[in-house]
Amino acid sequence: MSGPRRPTLNTNSSSTQLKQWSVKVGLRRHLFENQNDIFYRLDVQGNFETISYACYAHWGYMPHELVGKPCWEMIITTDANNVNQQVKNTQHKVYRW
Repeated sequence: MSGPRRPTLNTNSSSTQLKQWSVKVGLRRHLFENQNDIFYRLDVQGNFETISYACYAHWGYMPHELVGKPCWEMIITTDANNVNQQVKNTQHKVYRW
């Protein structure tokens, strides 16, 4: 899981900045790994780059089994057209949490 870039530290406040960065990264990791909802990131081809552990509870697959696979395999056929349109609408947007 990628997170925020490590801050450039100056000598006066390096310890404080490092602690703040560490807390921020730890919180994001905790939220990502312990949610009941599935969080994921896709590459431009629609393949999973990263996915939360909730995928096991919902789909029966561990994250390492889905990384690199197309997200389309997890979509019910009747929902495929709607999902495909939503992906096209958000294709050029970047969402950061």
